Amino acid sequence: MKRHVTVLLTALVVVLLAGLVAGAEEQKKDLDRVLLKNGKVVNGKVLAEKWDKVTCGGRSIPTTQVLDIIHYDTPPDFLEALDLIDKGQYDNALFKLKLAQDTPHVRGWLKVYIAYYKAEIEWRRSNWEEARKLYRDFLKNYPDSRFIRTASWRIAQSLLNQGSYEAAGDAFGNIFRDSRFAREPLHWKARFWQIYTLEVRGQYMDAYTQYLDTKQKILTSLSRDGRDALFSGKKPPEGEEELVHLYFESLYRGHLTQALSGRIDEAYEEFRKLSRKATKALKNLGVIGMAICDVVRLSKLDEITGDAVEKVNAARLALARSFIFFASTDERRAELLYWSGVAALLLNVDEEAKAYFSLVADVYPDSLVARLCKKELEELQKTAGKPEEGE
Repeated sequence: MKRHVTVLLTALVVVLLAGLVAGAEEQKKDLDRVLLKNGKVVNGKVLAEKWDKVTCGGRSIPTTQVLDIIHYDTPPDFLEALDLIDKGQYDNALFKLKLAQDTPHVRGWLKVYIAYYKAEIEWRRSNWEEARKLYRDFLKNYPDSRFIRTASWRIAQSLLNQGSYEAAGDAFGNIFRDSRFAREPLHWKARFWQIYTLEVRGQYMDAYTQYLDTKQKILTSLSRDGRDALFSGKKPPEGEEELVHLYFESLYRGHLTQALSGRIDEAYEEFRKLSRKATKALKNLGVIGMAICDVVRLSKLDEITGDAVEKVNAARLALARSFIFFASTDERRAELLYWSGVAALLLNVDEEAKAYFSLVADVYPDSLVARLCKKELEELQKTAGKPEEGE
């Protein structure tokens, strides 16, 4: 009798456990997954996705820490649309987004995502005006979305891509002045690009003073460990990597625009000082800057003959050495290739210059100098068919 009761109790426990497991599995199906940039995952119901925080499972997670969100009620058509976007099949993706939009029993997140990805499609198509319109509509309709940073940035970037530099500067300025981003790296990134729109318009002295002013303000915004990372070569604290990068970029472009403004000797001396610094990052910037200053100085000559030819070749060698030994980022590599092309033009070696400019346009299309390379290629194309003087 006792054994019979034990068997019944065991069976009952098994049934109860099976029910609990099934219930847990069923409950798990109704949980969203928030993927964080540090590799961790937070499971729970996402109750809100705001510009500043995502609320999930009773936790408030800063939006800047969120990599992606996988919603439990994601329609299959929406997943297919994202896959098609990655493959560049944009018309099919738009069709799938429309099907997903009509899916019943999906929470409100879907319409926000669909509006965002419709703008994303036009951005990837390089339809700058249409993308800009859709991003502006998105910001108007969903001003509290976690996607507002990307939408705002793409508006400014699209203007830059179209060569509307003054309007792009205003758009980057709007991001810089937005109080919501005041404590984020985006604040200083927008300021950097706002100054770049001055540089690209040839307003070198204004760019020079503003780059160096921004560099100093970035320095004061860093933590003590962040400032230490600048001059010790140590890894920056988590969350300050981009600020450290912007510090170096502002320092570098500040002295570069100083040279372009005509104050070449002063800029060269500043780069020379950097080349003697202990840290690799500062040393590399100094060596690269000196090589570029040499080309800028030579480009001011009315004619490249005699000793000037040797100086251009020496500058080309310095650029090549800098590319091999000191260029640690794609931005620096693109810059050195661009100035190598400029040096080749000084010697009238047009085919070599074309090769350098094409390499930047093809391999580093997102670099700051890519637009300059495309412009040089257009000029070379125009002159290619012209007869030599005297023909």
